[in-house]
Amino acid sequence: MENIIVKDKEYIILSSVVTNATRCKVTEIKDDGFIVETKTDEKYKEGETVDLFTTAGSGVIHFSSKINSVNGRIFGIKNPKNHIVIQRREYTRVEVDKNILLIDENRNIRVTIKDISAGGMSVVTKEKLERNKNYRADINLDKNVFVSCSFKPIRIDLKEDNTYNISGRFSLIKNLDRVALVQFCLRKEQESQNRK
Repeated sequence: MENIIVKDKEYIILSSVVTNATRCKVTEIKDDGFIVETKTDEKYKEGETVDLFTTAGSGVIHFSSKINSVNGRIFGIKNPKNHIVIQRREYTRVEVDKNILLIDENRNIRVTIKDISAGGMSVVTKEKLERNKNYRADINLDKNVFVSCSFKPIRIDLKEDNTYNISGRFSLIKNLDRVALVQFCLRKEQESQNRK
């Protein structure tokens, strides 16, 4: 774990149900875990499972672990059993069926999200969008995941029924929102595998 737990490195810590999210820094590394100090007063509990994310090279490192002690903004966290390195080009993509509005300076465009990842999404709409133009997108995936960002179409395909399949990437997205999307997609993928 030495390569993913680094003293003075900053991480984003989220509760397992995304009710809390804040930045933290590793202040001490121990044999059985590590100590972090958060930047804000979020309410975490001893025994709670949390997800931690940090950037590494061109990707994101994600791991889950349990909090074994809480003292104000200082938490003891058990060493994770494993971790996942998510390359930007390999973000987990999950199917969704969600109607949202894409907004530009002149219009509101109704689209249906067909799949989403932390890097972008695929939508279907009756209106043609411009390639490489930024459209504001406010995406409410569930009660705990709300993302506000820009969506930039990179591929536009006209279907036989005169609707457009549009794939694009997110731009102007906060790191915390991207991490929430990573967590949402990983959780949805795990739920899907558990049903099989």
